[in-house]
Amino acid sequence: MQFFLNFTVFHMNLQKSLDEPTFYSQHFPSSFYPRSAHDRRVVMESRIPREVVEELAKRGHDVRLVGGWENGRALAVCREGEVLKAGASPRMGTGYALAW
Repeated sequence: MQFFLNFTVFHMNLQKSLDEPTFYSQHFPSSFYPRSAHDRRVVMESRIPREVVEELAKRGHDVRLVGGWENGRALAVCREGEVLKAGASPRMGTGYALAW
């Protein structure tokens, strides 16, 4: 969702959209057994500005910081006219994108 909003709403190019810092909530039960949930917990990459992290904590969120490039990964391809453009998340060191 964050990638999609970066690309469609904030008009970032594919690579910039994938490179932006990410976060996710653990408040809702997990899809996987044992379906754990952590009240008010949000996991954020450490590249998110400190003032954002502090404000969320002040509002009662249980903020957990992870390394700067650890939350998920994605690949994306789009067509602009006859040109295909691609981007790959650098997270976890496995992303490559190729379009022809």
